[in-house]
Amino acid sequence: MASNQQNSLLAHENEMSSSNAEEKRIDSSTRSLDSVLALFEAGDDTSNFVAISLLRSILDDRKELREDRETLAKCWNTIPTMLLIRLLKSKPNKKRTEEEAQSMVGLAVAIIHVFFNLLPPEVIENQLRDRTDDLIAAVPFSSPETVSQISQILLALNFPSLLFSDIAKTKGGNSAPSSYLFIKMLLIDIRSTISSLQEKLNSPEYLKTSMRIAESFNIISSFIGYLMRCLDEDDSSEGSPGRSGLQFEPSQLLQLRADISETMSLTIEHMRDRFDASVAGAAGLHPSARITPTAASSAPRAISWQSSDISMSGDPLTLSETRALALWLREDDNDTLRREAAGIIDVLFNLYSEAHSGVDFRSPVLIALEGILAVPEGVEAFLKEEGWSILSRGLQNALESDEPRAAEEGVDTVRVLLAVAESEVTGPSKEDWLNIVGLAVKEMQGSPSQDITRLDLGIAVSQLAVELLIRAPKRLRRRYASQVSILSQLAGAKLGAADGEREEGLIEVIGGLEDLEYAAR
Repeated sequence: MASNQQNSLLAHENEMSSSNAEEKRIDSSTRSLDSVLALFEAGDDTSNFVAISLLRSILDDRKELREDRETLAKCWNTIPTMLLIRLLKSKPNKKRTEEEAQSMVGLAVAIIHVFFNLLPPEVIENQLRDRTDDLIAAVPFSSPETVSQISQILLALNFPSLLFSDIAKTKGGNSAPSSYLFIKMLLIDIRSTISSLQEKLNSPEYLKTSMRIAESFNIISSFIGYLMRCLDEDDSSEGSPGRSGLQFEPSQLLQLRADISETMSLTIEHMRDRFDASVAGAAGLHPSARITPTAASSAPRAISWQSSDISMSGDPLTLSETRALALWLREDDNDTLRREAAGIIDVLFNLYSEAHSGVDFRSPVLIALEGILAVPEGVEAFLKEEGWSILSRGLQNALESDEPRAAEEGVDTVRVLLAVAESEVTGPSKEDWLNIVGLAVKEMQGSPSQDITRLDLGIAVSQLAVELLIRAPKRLRRRYASQVSILSQLAGAKLGAADGEREEGLIEVIGGLEDLEYAAR
């Protein structure tokens, strides 16, 4: 039966042109909703094509119908399910061109998308959950607009919660995993949307669109984390392939890497534009010269890409895209992308400094900096934008805080500062940087040895202090001779309570301090 239906569809594809003619013959007096629904009941493919095309047109044109849920439900239930399935499964073949297949898939997705947005969730969601595989499988044969619509539908169904479970696995043959197609679809949606998103900042649809893209970025972040864990497991599996459950072929991983990198490049551009708009379009404007935001005005704004209603740090999209970008910058050895990201280091510092605004950007910014500082241009940008002053204040705040996250954040901050101190671009330690030595002494004096997280922070700050002293001019090292001696004694006192990596860290600190004491004699 299914085979006969499929053959019928193939036989009637060439009749689409004749169906267009039939559509034109239906004048305005007969294009009533009942007439359209009656075409579905005729059962033949030509009538179905005409009906589904006309129904979409009617829904677009008649606002009163879009608000009539009872009639909408009747329309949705009249559309033959098998018609939508067959259209979604349309692929190029000897009798069907790629353009024709794309048109057929687009028609099915468009009508599903219309009803999905108009009907209450309880009316349509359960039926669509059975179509998730078909929607994903249609992605390779879809236009960017259709991919965007598929993405919106799947995101609203909680499909992301299934992304890394059994549905993500290949079902046999050479077909790509659902998760691979889904991630590619999200990346296409982000790229096709984010480049023009700034222009819509003051439009009514901005919030809905930006929230969808933010959710896509959140899924991409989760996927990057999942991917890194799988690769780490593969590295540690000692030649036991498949242990991690990663279902991608090498060629698919390479393609995803290229797609993610392209998406992150556009993300960098978007963040640059978004930030420049918030400071009157002046790229790299010094913080002291930036305009202080004022209360939102009801007066119309002349420039569409500025908004006083939605601050950059208050936009949910900003946090989501920063997280995804940060992870990729750190995990992927892409120096070209890292150099691009060095161009928004002022944007990242601005977000870092606005942690008090209710949305905390400190962690993703520190992660991003780990990647950016791997290239000389990143270190140069860091120094130019007074990054040491900004992060050292953050480190001091972490040392003075008793919040559970403070110690971990402090260690992350030290990791970034240490990368700057060790870079060949940096040169000798600056005099004002050596206040870190005093912070290390204070932390080692105050933190109890049994508090493991605080001990980790104390060791990290002490390691940074040693590195700065080693790289400081001799005249500066002499000034800190007494503190070097004190810090060495404090580190030695904590050695008995440490083991493993902490013991190694303390031994490294003590060894470095002893070398400094010897050199000062």
